[in-house]
Amino acid sequence: MNDVIALGALSLSAIALSWLAYRTKTLGATVGTLKAERDALDAQHRRSASESTRIRDMRASLSDEMRATAVEELAASLAHEIAQPLSAIVLDGQACLRWLNHPHPPLHEIRECVERIVDDGHRTAETIQRIRARVRRAEPQPVRVALNEVLQELAPLMERETAACGTRLAFELAPALPDVLADPVLLQQLVMNLMQNALEAMRGIEDIEDHDSIEARAPTIIVSTETTASGDPAIALSDNGPGVADEDRERVFEPFFTTKTRAAGIGLSICRFVAQAHGGEIVVHGNAGHGATFTVTFPAAAPRARPAAT
Repeated sequence: MNDVIALGALSLSAIALSWLAYRTKTLGATVGTLKAERDALDAQHRRSASESTRIRDMRASLSDEMRATAVEELAASLAHEIAQPLSAIVLDGQACLRWLNHPHPPLHEIRECVERIVDDGHRTAETIQRIRARVRRAEPQPVRVALNEVLQELAPLMERETAACGTRLAFELAPALPDVLADPVLLQQLVMNLMQNALEAMRGIEDIEDHDSIEARAPTIIVSTETTASGDPAIALSDNGPGVADEDRERVFEPFFTTKTRAAGIGLSICRFVAQAHGGEIVVHGNAGHGATFTVTFPAAAPRARPAAT
């Protein structure tokens, strides 16, 4: 009986040892697997840390580049926007000096020049304030505006600028145009930028070899207004310059993109900013003959409320 019990105990011990050996082997494999996973996680962590560092460095570099680009765009925008009124101030000042050297200076002409200098000085100050507001991401200050009145107010300055460049200027303003809610100063900047862009584009007309077509293409800018089929008012400025290539019709509104040798490439991007800031859009298309037409469409303001009947 004792031999049977001893034999059973030995069998159980053998089974226990076999099970323990199996478990030890299994645990060893598990530990090996866990160690391999741990090493893989450590390697992944190191790669993640390295990737995070690389991304952080890229982000910092990109932030520096964006800040530099913003400063460059601001400087170019400021120079572009104030160049026109400052040029007009210089021209009027020179005219005043010439008249003052006359034995009998025309005082009424001098007075008109000085008044224009004052107006251009105020316009320059307002432009700088608007650029500062744009940098601070301030919203435009919209008021109810008639586009035709904005253009009529700008007409004397536009006529002086185009005459100085030997360019004919014409206005075709549609009657009964809906009002818009807009910042008048920003609208003036938009129109002046479009005009300056057209003047710069038409400087290339003289380089065309077909002299017969040059005589038929005296530099001309036409500024027009219309009411679209959807009832929204639009301003269009058309020139008879070389036009815009099909592949450039979207890129011309990007900052610093230009096809001209003496342009900063900032004017049309400002036009798009002004249009979009007022809920509008700007597009360009080629003319049937020569040149291009830039059209800016704005949402029509709600009709004025009629006074209640008494």
